[in-house]
Amino acid sequence: QRVIETWQHSLNNQIKYSVETRLRRHDGVYRWWLVRGVPSFDKNGEIYKWFGTCTDIHDIKETEKALRDSQSRMQFILEANHVGSWDLNLQDYTAYRSLEHARIFGYDSLEGEWNYPLFLQHVVPEDKARIDSLSQNAIREQKGWNFECRIRKTDGEIRWIWGTGKYLIDEKDLSPHVVGLVQDITERKTAEQRISDLLAQEQNLTQQRLVAEQANQAKSAFLANMSHEIRTPLNGIMGMLQLLEQTPL
Repeated sequence: QRVIETWQHSLNNQIKYSVETRLRRHDGVYRWWLVRGVPSFDKNGEIYKWFGTCTDIHDIKETEKALRDSQSRMQFILEANHVGSWDLNLQDYTAYRSLEHARIFGYDSLEGEWNYPLFLQHVVPEDKARIDSLSQNAIREQKGWNFECRIRKTDGEIRWIWGTGKYLIDEKDLSPHVVGLVQDITERKTAEQRISDLLAQEQNLTQQRLVAEQANQAKSAFLANMSHEIRTPLNGIMGMLQLLEQTPL
C-alpha cells in the first residue's frame, strides 16, 4: 500500500518517484530495493514515460537493522540498570542526553535545552570546581575519565551520581565529541556511609574495651601490690600473737 501511495503521489504531482521496498526474486527470496523514477514530459506537459533505476540495498538494510537491534538492546540494558547516556559536542558545547539521563537530574522529559554549563549548575558548589577541572583536563588531553559527585535535582533533592566520559571524533563531520554514561549511586553511597559508621563504632567499642581491659589489669596489679604490702606486717603481728599465746603470764 505504501508503494502504491508513493507512486500515485508522484503521478499526481508529476515529481520524481523514490521508494524503498522489498521485491520478490524469481527464486521467491525477498530483498530490499531502492526504486527511483524520473518522469519525462511531452510538449503538453504530460508524462509520457519514466526513466528509473532499481538498486539492491538489501545488505545495507540488514546492516541498519542489525545496528538498530544492537542499539535497542544496549538502550534496554542501560535503562534496566538506570544508566543515562550523553553526548557533548565540543564545538558548541551542546549536548544530547537520553531520557534516563534527564530523569536522574529531575526532568520528566527531554524538552528544553541541555548543555555543559547547565550540567555544572546542577553540581553542588562543594564539588563543582573539582568536576569542572577534571572534565576540562580530560578533554584537553583527549582521554577518558570517571567521576563521582553530588548534584541538586530540579526539586532540590541532593543525589550522588557516577559518570564516565570518553573523547572521540565524529566520523561524519570530524567534530570532537565526548560521550559517556551517568548513574544515580545515592543508595550505594548511603550504604558505604553506613558501613563506615558501623566500622567507626566497632573501632570505638574496641578501643573502649582495650581501655577497660587496661584499667582492669591496673586494678588487679594494684590490689596484688596492696595485698602484699598488707600481708607483710600482718605476718609479723600474727607471729607475735602466737608467741604471746605460747608464753605463760
